[in-house]
Amino acid sequence: MIKQTSASLEIGGKTLTLEVGKLAQQATSSVLARLGDTMILVTVVMGRERTDIDYFPLSVEYVDRL
Repeated sequence: MIKQTSASLEIGGKTLTLEVGKLAQQATSSVLARLGDTMILVTVVMGRERTDIDYFPLSVEYVDRL
């Protein structure tokens, strides 16, 4: 069971809310951030360490939805 945690604070008259462990439970970690009408989901997936390569395999997927 993944522990769900939430924290909120006031910034510029709007509430910033950060929620950890609520969405994307198959990911290693995830954070859902909300500020006013804007919401962003950040996920991290970690695999085993690879010593057979000399570069850092990183991929970024960005989706903008209105």
